[in-house]
Amino acid sequence: MWVLTPLGLNIRADSSTSSAKVATVAQGAMLTVKDSRAVASETWLSVHSADASVDGWVLDRADLVIHLEVSLHIDTALGYSLLFPKSWDLKQGNPTIITGPPTDPDGGQLIVQQAKEVGQLQSVPTMPGRELRQEGPLEVYGVTAFATVYRLDAGSFEFATVVKSPGNGPRAYLFLYKQSARSEPDTNLYKQLLASVAFAG
Repeated sequence: MWVLTPLGLNIRADSSTSSAKVATVAQGAMLTVKDSRAVASETWLSVHSADASVDGWVLDRADLVIHLEVSLHIDTALGYSLLFPKSWDLKQGNPTIITGPPTDPDGGQLIVQQAKEVGQLQSVPTMPGRELRQEGPLEVYGVTAFATVYRLDAGSFEFATVVKSPGNGPRAYLFLYKQSARSEPDTNLYKQLLASVAFAG
């Protein structure tokens, strides 16, 4: 599995948040799972780092780790970074378009657009459809946001999240996920990718 959170992941000596911290591993680092342990409603994983220099326990939580090989995309021009599945193809620009292979079970595509103001972002849904629900609240690098789920008339789905980044020169971002290969919307991967986002400044 891979570290998802942009703040890094604490590896602990035992399966408890009160246990001593052995190390902190950076976003995108690979960890090998050796064992698992249920503690109350949580699952802890016994792991070691890729170079086997660190052993310990981490929480198996969707906003902390991802069980899918990922790559880190850093966009200095648009002021953000995120993880995306390594098997996906990235076309950088504004918007940046990250597309899954034909074999991807989601038929997924992630689009990231940046603008000075929310009103300058692309309208969603991008094709005729209707809103099904909002999911959240979600945290995108310390900013509270929601994911709006749309069912398109053509039968596919879109998930959209708009975030105003804090810090130097606030900017607006649209994170739009297109899902074409499922009969019902599944936002799990989309929300994990959002949890990996970091903003510059």
